[in-house]
Amino acid sequence: TCRSALANSLNQAIEQLGGIASMDSWNVDESQDQIQHRAIGLATVPAIHWQNRPTFQQVVEFTGHR
Repeated sequence: TCRSALANSLNQAIEQLGGIASMDSWNVDESQDQIQHRAIGLATVPAIHWQNRPTFQQVVEFTGHR
């Protein structure tokens, strides 16, 4: 059930973009997939384009004084 639901949702997304045959003309807003960084201190880091990353990532967030 899960597999068919996933396949159906992907097929619907492709159809909404105009089909696989017109992939070169898909109008996609890449800014929706940008990686946003949280600044620590005074410096800021601009957003970067999405990248295919490994499935395991570690996120560390300090919310108070250590």
